[in-house]
Amino acid sequence: MDAISKISTLKPKKGKFYDHHPSDLWPLNLTGEEVKGLNSGLNIGVKTIRSLNVAFLDSHLGDEDAIPDAFKAITRLAEPRDLIRSDTLFLSIMLDLPLFTEYVKCRFRACITLPEGASAPKELGFMVIPEGRYAYYSMKGTSQAIFKSLMAFKHRWLDQSGYEIAEVTGFEVYSENPASRPYESIQRQILIPVKPA
Repeated sequence: MDAISKISTLKPKKGKFYDHHPSDLWPLNLTGEEVKGLNSGLNIGVKTIRSLNVAFLDSHLGDEDAIPDAFKAITRLAEPRDLIRSDTLFLSIMLDLPLFTEYVKCRFRACITLPEGASAPKELGFMVIPEGRYAYYSMKGTSQAIFKSLMAFKHRWLDQSGYEIAEVTGFEVYSENPASRPYESIQRQILIPVKPA
């Protein structure tokens, strides 16, 4: 349990989707040239997802091992309780963006989906990611590359799409457990909650 205490910044029994106003996420006014410089190669779609019950552990990006270490801690708790199965999703929620918070202080929430009827171990928090419509795209790369892709998403797609952000915080779903290989090498899908503008 020492490893979990070292990683975790808080261990609430319940969690909720991050409650800031969507406009808080995009206060930067980029120039036309800055927008043109953003990568526009994202293949973005919109889909409806069902709600997801997740167990989570909060941590900070602090160093390059922060994300794998958080998932290793969750895996050590979840596997002996048969909470990791073939259909388990590994995902994370960024609670801060380095546009506004020093990178090493940016918080993230490492999560696994829970099987039907299962509850989270007492050492982990529990939350529900709400059902809804989400814009999505796939990519690999560092967390800094993810943040840059979000700016491209906003300025190269969202502003012309007829959608607006429904919640500040989206999430990323990994193709495999981030405890098992380097974060930047894992394919992931970025999902951002949207609604008609």
